[in-house]
Amino acid sequence: MEVYRNSFPPHEQREAASQERILHDSAYHFTAVYDGDVFVGLVLYWETEAYLYIEHAALAV
Repeated sequence: MEVYRNSFPPHEQREAASQERILHDSAYHFTAVYDGDVFVGLVLYWETEAYLYIEHAALAV
């Protein structure tokens, strides 16, 4: 969550309660990205049979 909060301005972030609710939607994915054992970023996306929509992507620095 630190990378998420630091990577996007507040008006582009989901509020905590909204983020918690949406995590229960099977089409929504909040995925940590690793290079081996090293955390390198995150991707938040929607995936359905019709589309894959990347909502947020950020790299850790």
